[in-house]
Amino acid sequence: MLRESLFSVYRSWNSLPETFVVSDGSWEPDEFARVFGWWPTPITVLTRQDVCLASSRAGFPELAEYAQQSIYGLCLAAKVTQALRQPMLFVDADVLWFKDPELLLGGPSSWGKPRALRDNYCYQRRDIALRYFAQVLEPPFVNAGIVALHGELMPPALLRSMVQEALRSPQDSSCEQTIIATAVKLGGELFPDKLSLVEIDDIHGFFIRNAKQEGYYSRHYVTPARQLIYRDALKLRFNLR
Repeated sequence: MLRESLFSVYRSWNSLPETFVVSDGSWEPDEFARVFGWWPTPITVLTRQDVCLASSRAGFPELAEYAQQSIYGLCLAAKVTQALRQPMLFVDADVLWFKDPELLLGGPSSWGKPRALRDNYCYQRRDIALRYFAQVLEPPFVNAGIVALHGELMPPALLRSMVQEALRSPQDSSCEQTIIATAVKLGGELFPDKLSLVEIDDIHGFFIRNAKQEGYYSRHYVTPARQLIYRDALKLRFNLR
């Protein structure tokens, strides 16, 4: 999925971004370099150790522990620590791009508050949401598949407290989603709807939605629709509409 996601960026974006990839440890940087050597610009591979160290240095030992215990904690920690360093667009591997999103995203200088995707489904950890910010359980819901940020995700004390809650169930992906959703609803905003199609209404039908023809800039193939990414990736490879 990562290979096809990067290939779709290469084909559709007018300029290639500085790129980093977060590894859960199953791939070492030298292994990654051999497989993704076709990418025309350098790719920085952030290991779990890199992300944990950055979290600790940023004053978030709880976040480092969450990253150590869980892939979802690793995703959250990478978002938090990279955004403290530079404008950051974090994209899950199960996203394909159809055209350059620059106009929708705006310049990186405007990324001072967290932005994420709109979702039609509530995938939040209810007990954590009720304890900290119950509005995340109300529509519009937030999907963390694409997140833009430069600076703090949320007030540090709130982040530490929510991460401590997530550490009670580190393998529950809804905990990370709830933290991102809280940040977006507290002090951020949702991306324009056309940035990405986040839907599962075509997974059982004969006719599958064509996100590109519908005017979407990308599609996030969330878990129930995950198998559809391979069909669309093949169409992009053959430059089919």
